Amino acid sequence: MRLPRWLLPLALAATASASHVVPFRIHKQRTSGLPLRRRGVPFDEDLANNLTSGAYFAQVELGTPGQTLSLHVDTGSTDVWVLSPQTNLCRSSALQSVHGNCVSTFDSSASSTFREVEDADFEIRYLDGSGAEGIYFTDNVNVGGLNVTGVQMGLARKSTSSWGMLGVGYAKNSAARKPYPSIMDNMFDQGLINIKAYSLYLNDLEASTGTILFGGIDTEKFYGELKTVKTLPNDNVGHVTHFNVSLTSLTTVSATTEPEEFLISPVPVILDSGTTLTYLPRTVTGPLFDKINAYDRSSATIPIVFVDCALRTSDPSLVFAYRFGSDDGPVVKVSISDIVFDDVKAYVSAGIITLPSNLPFPRDRVCSFGILTSQGGEVHLLGDTFLRSAYVVYDLTNDQISLAQSNMNSTKENIIEIPKGATAIPSVTGQAVPISTLESQHPNSGTRSRPSFPTALLTCLGVSVFVATVQ
Repeated sequence: MRLPRWLLPLALAATASASHVVPFRIHKQRTSGLPLRRRGVPFDEDLANNLTSGAYFAQVELGTPGQTLSLHVDTGSTDVWVLSPQTNLCRSSALQSVHGNCVSTFDSSASSTFREVEDADFEIRYLDGSGAEGIYFTDNVNVGGLNVTGVQMGLARKSTSSWGMLGVGYAKNSAARKPYPSIMDNMFDQGLINIKAYSLYLNDLEASTGTILFGGIDTEKFYGELKTVKTLPNDNVGHVTHFNVSLTSLTTVSATTEPEEFLISPVPVILDSGTTLTYLPRTVTGPLFDKINAYDRSSATIPIVFVDCALRTSDPSLVFAYRFGSDDGPVVKVSISDIVFDDVKAYVSAGIITLPSNLPFPRDRVCSFGILTSQGGEVHLLGDTFLRSAYVVYDLTNDQISLAQSNMNSTKENIIEIPKGATAIPSVTGQAVPISTLESQHPNSGTRSRPSFPTALLTCLGVSVFVATVQ
């Protein structure tokens, strides 16, 4: 699920150190410019953060022999799809000037295992208006060093997205008219994982990669106890189609002020790695923006919320505490320093936006904020500005999500396999370091610079991934 990414964060991956882990080299490669706009055991794939778009990418090998592609990992959608060298966007400089150059492509004629799916047109659209269309096909995909065979995917012949997608959502949410097994179904059916579940660890804003761990949990990557909430069914169809959970409280907490609650009643929210920012209802954002003296342009053509950069230093202990499910449900805290971005000056210099004349703070201190108001009123998303602070286990088999506070910048591993037939996420505890705020993780949060710039100003820097496989 994609939405406009006007804030352009960084993220990070842990280094694999378990005895049954095979590491692969991390390297960076420069790509073309991008305009704005284990059998029965877990295996993991490190996610490289695209430094200019805020999206998390996994490097996979597709076809026989394998062709290396970087795909955007999206918990909010289901389809895996790729760009062809013949995709209109990849062949048109005019289209690339609007949508960006193609990040990576798949040559179907070079794969001996490529099979077109008959009478199955591929077409997908995202909330930001981007999309792709073409055909469905099946082929083999190597993810984290393991080969998943016969995966159905889309091959785009037309696209307004400059990269393909690795959707890891519910099969019921695919774009196809006729349902088909998702890549998570394929992994499970082929005995590569015990359960259709994975853990997501995006890590710190200033890091370069993050990790997705299929079929397991890494207890070094979170604090305290993993707590579980049930995913909510889609009211329109009566069953679960997204990673939708009940947000029951949103409170600001700091060392200098009393806690303040901003949620009047529970709100359904989707935990979506395919979305950079967090989108909440106006009943929440209205009083929240008033509290921090923000200037809201969520409804503008280019949605953005302006805030005073001084927020990072005036009260560096300020955190946003999200509680899910019951009164005893999981709580994840997000530091103010991780959602205030010093990127507006670059937008203005590029002519992408203009500053309002009535900003409630000095124009030379204007930053952007990582929470916006949901448009349309119904779909509320917790994107990467929330997910970096959380360790999340997505359990598609049992329709549940487990959350805990992320242990950012952890360099250790302790991988726990989720057993076959599990009806609940294992009761495991992470690091026992007590934290009342996130300052223990961000000792210099008030003074860190934020290398966050609009894509129109930068050459797209593609980061290929560090891949670790547990054998």
